[in-house]
Amino acid sequence: MPRPENPPGSVIDGPPNLPVPLDPVARFVFDESSDAILCIDLQDRIIYWNRGAEELFGYTEEEVLGHNFSLLVPGPVEREELKEIATRTKLGLVRRYETQRITKDGRRLTIHLTRTILRGPDGNPIGFAALVRDVTPIKELTAQVAKMERLSAMTKITASVAHEIRTPLSVLSLASDMLHDSSKRILATPDSDTIRQEASKIRTLAEDTRKEIIRLNEIVDHYLFLARIRVPQRTRLDLNAFMMEIASDLRRKIRGRPIEFLYSPSLSSCSVNLDTAQIRHLFYNLLSNALDAMPAGGTITLETQYREGQVEIRFSDTGTGIAPERTEIIFEPFETSKPTGSGLGLYIVREVVLAHGGQVRMESTPGQGTTVIVVFPASGFHRTEARSSGESHVGSEGNG
Repeated sequence: MPRPENPPGSVIDGPPNLPVPLDPVARFVFDESSDAILCIDLQDRIIYWNRGAEELFGYTEEEVLGHNFSLLVPGPVEREELKEIATRTKLGLVRRYETQRITKDGRRLTIHLTRTILRGPDGNPIGFAALVRDVTPIKELTAQVAKMERLSAMTKITASVAHEIRTPLSVLSLASDMLHDSSKRILATPDSDTIRQEASKIRTLAEDTRKEIIRLNEIVDHYLFLARIRVPQRTRLDLNAFMMEIASDLRRKIRGRPIEFLYSPSLSSCSVNLDTAQIRHLFYNLLSNALDAMPAGGTITLETQYREGQVEIRFSDTGTGIAPERTEIIFEPFETSKPTGSGLGLYIVREVVLAHGGQVRMESTPGQGTTVIVVFPASGFHRTEARSSGESHVGSEGNG
């Protein structure tokens, strides 16, 4: 919705003070409310503006009455949301819809919007009534607390990283000494049997060295990613469309392996606010774990579902699984069921999910497989048919 060309206070077409059918008690309550309450007519003109709205947005009643309420809408993303809000309001009351609005002095506010239909004396709709609550301070405080928690977690994990790095460094140091000794014996002894024996040792030591270097690189990579995890740079996305992209990415990564990949999208589509880079990294970590758990091949299943204001994403494999008692601690740093690896992959998964205000848990049965369930809050909902069967073999790789 475009901004009005006429700034507040200028002459506009139409009456500047339109009637609102409120009884005296309701008007008194609205006028005295500390929350911002405003009403708009069917032409999106502001027809009621209480004292709380004046305090929140900085406009007086005289400056806004009769004006298009888009003067409060900061940008194209929020203007696009207006269509969704209007559609949902026609179906019933919209409660605590989180979005952004802009004040007279240009400040962006994060608000919770509650909106309902406004009816005239004859019962026919004449507009909408909206209650606006500023949650910007709460959001900022939440972000600060999350930052402090991340700093605390990073302080704790730094000591663990130092310990974890020391072990492979010790192995590398010992291997280096042994390689040095073996090379000296080869040079000092022309005997072919000695050379073969020492060469065999060198090959073993070189392989051990390579493995430890890979492990060190993995630890450092994961640690650097953890250090960069911040307040997510969210983008408003259609869940099914985004997960289709994720499924295609995962398919490319398993190409050539004896892995069957199944994607089952939700029959209901909804919007989510996610940091795409962080979520992709999350699924790459889950894929890495699944591949390690299925060295001989198997099936990976990705499912999405909308459930009462939340989206649930299930990532399953048919691998070796882990003991049930370990599912409670497997997301802790350096907890791993693999003989090699950094032990930070699932910890990163948990940190990304928590940074998005979500939840994560694991279900696993030894010998049958593992499912990681990620739940995010949904930002909007609408009904669409994703697949006639509800299942799509997006990325199926077989033995051929």
